[in-house]
Amino acid sequence: MPAAPAPHGGTATRAAQRHARTRRNLLLALVALGVMWAALATSGGTYAFWSTGQTLEGGSISTGTAGLEARWSTEDDASVWQNLLPGETAGRSLQVRNTGDVPLSLSLDGSVSTPGLDVALADETCAADAAPAGSTPIVEPGADATLCVLVTATADLAPGTDPTITLTIDGRQLS
Repeated sequence: MPAAPAPHGGTATRAAQRHARTRRNLLLALVALGVMWAALATSGGTYAFWSTGQTLEGGSISTGTAGLEARWSTEDDASVWQNLLPGETAGRSLQVRNTGDVPLSLSLDGSVSTPGLDVALADETCAADAAPAGSTPIVEPGADATLCVLVTATADLAPGTDPTITLTIDGRQLS
């Protein structure tokens, strides 16, 4: 004989109990997740599932101060760049002193306010046949370097222009 249904809807009561248990477990899981997130967020740092470490022998990290002073050589005339014709190049010596306490590798970036001139850095001498530098000069602390700033007139140079040349000297610390 089949069992009689439980009074007051027993099947429905079991479903409601199961639903209440599921909601309670879900709520507990969300609370636990929130507590874990808060604990991780307030403790700082980074977290990973896998981590490893390695001991390195030797090596060092050092810092220092970098400083540069630059001035045009008194031997050169500023007019050396005036009246250049297309295809002509003229150079002017620039004295650079490393006032910091670390060696610096120098580079030069030149820009011109009007088209028709190219700016480059040449090795030490500003001879008439000076060619752009093949390497970057290195200046030790307290030492001077002589750089040659070359300006070349291109076919785009318009007669009567009065360009402004801007030079940026960059000194990068060597290790």
